[in-house]
Amino acid sequence: MAERIADEPAGDPTAADDPELLALDGTLSDAVDRSADHRRQELASLLDASASHDPEDNNPYRLMARLGSLMERALAVRCSAQSIEAALEELDSRVAPEADSLHAHDATAAFNQEITAIWEVRHLTTLAGAMLSASAGRRESRGSLRRLDFPERDDERFLAHSMIRSTPVEDSSHGADAPGYELLWQPVHIVDIPPKRREY
Repeated sequence: MAERIADEPAGDPTAADDPELLALDGTLSDAVDRSADHRRQELASLLDASASHDPEDNNPYRLMARLGSLMERALAVRCSAQSIEAALEELDSRVAPEADSLHAHDATAAFNQEITAIWEVRHLTTLAGAMLSASAGRRESRGSLRRLDFPERDDERFLAHSMIRSTPVEDSSHGADAPGYELLWQPVHIVDIPPKRREY
């Protein structure tokens, strides 16, 4: 590492007048400010007392439990293209729209655990979509993923890490961008122990 640093010395990271660092600092500050503004607007929307909501249908804890059951049916222990597709359909048509429409019952921001639960179920919904999309693209059984329609491991095609990129997809039902997922593959670098079939 010392040789590498000597061959390619870096500039002083504490230099206040380095134009590259100033530009990077400005870019990062702008990104942080945009993120904070978005979060403030989202919080104000969640606390809006004028938003109509039915207490029976506006429950983040109940929605979180439904999402857990959905993922358990779709991916736990065994799955297939059919179970994954059914889960994606329910996630996109019912769970995600319900998560997006949740509002807090109390307009006080301080110590409002319902706000935390709403954000949590929204984030879990995004994670569920990523997991389902990655599992749909992996047409093999490997590790904890047991595909009933693809029971064998396929090192020829799927010895790779599943990577998900969130992409905006035009959703005609809402007239706005809805989250989509692009499946990418990253190669696995094997150094010492070549992969082999588990026999037990």
